[in-house]
Amino acid sequence: MQKKVALVATATIDFIFYSLTTLVSGYEEGEYHSYNIFILDAAHEVETKIKEIVQNKYDWISLIFPSDLISLDQEHFLKTFSYYNKGEVANLSKYFAIKHVCETQDIDFCAFIDSDMLIYDGLYKEILKIQDNAVYLTPHILGPTTSDNDHEIMVHGWINAGFMVYNKNNEQALVILDWLISRISQRGFFAPEYSLSCDQTWVSALPVIFKDHIEMSSNPGVNVAYWNLFNRKLNKRDDDGIYTNDTPLLLFHFSGYDFKDKKKLSRHASYLIGNDRNLQELCFEYERRVDEERQLHQSLSKLKGMKCSSERLLSRINKLQQYNPEVDIFKTSLKPGIFSRMGSIIDTVIRKARSIL
Repeated sequence: MQKKVALVATATIDFIFYSLTTLVSGYEEGEYHSYNIFILDAAHEVETKIKEIVQNKYDWISLIFPSDLISLDQEHFLKTFSYYNKGEVANLSKYFAIKHVCETQDIDFCAFIDSDMLIYDGLYKEILKIQDNAVYLTPHILGPTTSDNDHEIMVHGWINAGFMVYNKNNEQALVILDWLISRISQRGFFAPEYSLSCDQTWVSALPVIFKDHIEMSSNPGVNVAYWNLFNRKLNKRDDDGIYTNDTPLLLFHFSGYDFKDKKKLSRHASYLIGNDRNLQELCFEYERRVDEERQLHQSLSKLKGMKCSSERLLSRINKLQQYNPEVDIFKTSLKPGIFSRMGSIIDTVIRKARSIL
């Protein structure tokens, strides 16, 4: 019997058209049980209009709204709008969406996929490699790249949370989801200075904390992006399919893709597209697919979403700690010694002096 896999993406109202681009590429593969978008900032009064605009074109897509969450999850999720910015809420929303789909749909697996990806033939079979494990994860890299790139990944998390699979039939999957929601809803700031990088800090801990229930991908064709193209060479075979090294490309992640700058692959990094014809082909296809959804985007952009916090980081952290005094982002169990403190002070003085000069 074929396993039932649900695809789920999350988006704010103004980014729905990116989610549609991703899910349409999965729909063309034709293997999935359901296609879902959790619209994280949609207030109840705009739900009907969003459904009308999206499902008039794509009646096979299921739309999920905050009002669809069970009351406790809904209250929990919406409270975070007061202290998280839009990006932080978006990263947290993944886990509420995955949990909702697992609890309400007759499926075997729920695959979360970021809204800046394209799916290629064969991903469904890769998802099934989760077998009896609770969660399938993809690391940013499968081996050393460059010192700068490895450092960047270490700061932001060894696991990329843009593609994950949860096994509904393994009771540990919901245990892990609840653990992630608990941690990310209170310590999901983008604050590398406090060792936090939204959800990826916590997802990267799963292979350690829940080591007996995690399947780690070693497939170089999954979650290909600017951060791992250093050692994943794109090449084309006789069947016109694109490969990464000797493996078919299954999922490409256009993280930070800049539609205006045609030289760089991402605004987050300096990786150049250059004369790589295979990479040029992927980028051209992605732009074409996104452009096909822009008319729909124009209709959706007239609708207003719920507001997240736009305050500075420290103000937002303080607001969280007013809600829950037990959470202390600034507290650490490791107290630096006197020489470390002196070094930090001297370093700060030098940096300020340099900025003045």
